[in-house]
Amino acid sequence: MCLFQSPLVTQQRGWSGFDQITGFEYELKNLFTFLRDEKINNSIWVTTDVHFAEVFRYAPFSDTPDFKVHEFVTGPLNAGLFPNRDFDTGWGTESLFFYGPQSMSSTKTYDEAKKWMNYGAVTIDENGLMTISVRDIKGEVLYEQTMYPE
Repeated sequence: MCLFQSPLVTQQRGWSGFDQITGFEYELKNLFTFLRDEKINNSIWVTTDVHFAEVFRYAPFSDTPDFKVHEFVTGPLNAGLFPNRDFDTGWGTESLFFYGPQSMSSTKTYDEAKKWMNYGAVTIDENGLMTISVRDIKGEVLYEQTMYPE
């Protein structure tokens, strides 16, 4: 299932509106609230284009600690490396896995960079169990998590 939300007022792009009605924070809060209120737990978001791999678990509401959202960030498969260990903890965010060099400048050659190239893979078995993995360019599993349907 894919969910999309568009702001009612579109004078600005969502990322630049911060916590205003057109902002990312506002939209994310509304999306988290909708998922929680509709009892859609353990939703999984797969993203890319940040040039390192990281897996996050969000527990955005202290009054409903069992409500969780999971984000799998993968990549690059062949691009520059721009690792960033800083992340917003305001949504009860926990980093479960990070894969990237210590800094952009620590990787000097393409051969060194290949170690950090990665992609995400999703499989769903006949019982509905979903396994999401982060894999290196050889297909080796770097991190794996199995999610049960709820």
